[in-house]
Amino acid sequence: MKKQKIAEILLFILIFLAILSIILQKEIKDLDEIWNYTFAKNISEGIIPYKDFNMLQMPLLPLINGLILKLTFNELVVMRVLAALLCTSILYMAYKIFNVLGIKKEISLICTFILGYLLKDYYCIDYNYATLLVTLIILYNEIIKYKRTNELIKCDLRQDILLGILAGITFTLKQTSGIFIIIVCLGNKLLFVRKKEEFKTYIKSFLYRMIGIIIPITIMLIYIIINGAFSEFISYTFMGTKEFSNYVSYKNLMA
Repeated sequence: MKKQKIAEILLFILIFLAILSIILQKEIKDLDEIWNYTFAKNISEGIIPYKDFNMLQMPLLPLINGLILKLTFNELVVMRVLAALLCTSILYMAYKIFNVLGIKKEISLICTFILGYLLKDYYCIDYNYATLLVTLIILYNEIIKYKRTNELIKCDLRQDILLGILAGITFTLKQTSGIFIIIVCLGNKLLFVRKKEEFKTYIKSFLYRMIGIIIPITIMLIYIIINGAFSEFISYTFMGTKEFSNYVSYKNLMA
């Protein structure tokens, strides 16, 4: 187990260095990268999202990035290091899922590096990637739980609340994706219910997960309300998504 842990740490470091070397060489021309840095920079300087500047997505990732910028250096290079950590974590979780599914380590490594190569032009720090990472963690925990118990319909207070918290976090990263992840997290077991007792167990699991989901969403709403940005938050994150398009012509930017 000790050798395995060391091997996995070395794998994580290797993937991180490879991705970081790719990201650091990129030209500064990706609009999403600039926007994400600007959001984080604003927050690090005490500017309130929604109230003082426009933002359509939920604020968790900019809040995390802004805090890190405040504690380190307010430079784009910090965001690129964070991007490398995020993308490395995604590939590492994919590798872990391959392993827990019983795929040989050699094949898991090959698949992980192929996936990493296919994504090489898209490495960045982004709420979609952050949502993907949390979703992979949920999936990994669901698979591990089934492997240990060999039961699909099972209620586990600690595990269900944890999975609920993770699902709630996806909502605080990106509301449109998060709502679907929450629905799947709450309803996936229902597909396998066949007996009355199983349904009772499912309901208990559902309630525990719902409690977990409510926790991060409530904390985020409290932050928004305390900062007096609730009405603007609703306007941008829910009403504004209907009209949003992230395409801006470079020609128009130069005009």
